[in-house]
Amino acid sequence: MSKNYYLNGLYKTFVSFNQKYPKEVAEIIEDWLFEMEEYGCDPEKLLNLLLKEASELKKVVKGGSLEGHEVICAKEYILDPLLKNFNSWMYLRIRGEI
Repeated sequence: MSKNYYLNGLYKTFVSFNQKYPKEVAEIIEDWLFEMEEYGCDPEKLLNLLLKEASELKKVVKGGSLEGHEVICAKEYILDPLLKNFNSWMYLRIRGEI
């Protein structure tokens, strides 16, 4: 499976999330996806971006833009898929498939 397989999966997840939840989170994810495509599969850069966006998401939550159930959804639909897909990329990269 290629990098694009995982990018497409992430994109579909985020599109469905963006239709239901706050604009601020959608903008964070759009920026992240753009940067991720630019960097490709460099594990160190991807991890740094992931940590940066997790921090940005916390700022949005602290700023009161998200309500309780939306925070749970943000974790479920944004951070968890990012971590899962990051781990998949790492596995494939280690095996030399990407």
